[in-house]
Amino acid sequence: MLERREFIQKGVYLMPSKEGFRALSAKCPHLGCTVNFDGISQTFKCPCHGSTFNASGKWISGPAKRNLQSLPVKKTPDGDIETVIKI
Repeated sequence: MLERREFIQKGVYLMPSKEGFRALSAKCPHLGCTVNFDGISQTFKCPCHGSTFNASGKWISGPAKRNLQSLPVKKTPDGDIETVIKI
């Protein structure tokens, strides 16, 4: 089970995974609203039009019809975690 305090900064959710971390865009693919993570149901929910995504970002229901964008993650030599998001 994921913690409620998944790291979100600058529109990216950084989620724990078997490989270390996974980064997902917080932008709903429907109309671009910022999704929220619900720790109880372990899902992302769009507050604008109700799309729902599982903890891996896969679309479950609602008008979005696409998964949340997965972003590349890498660890720097200093141990920081980086990801790139298009603006």
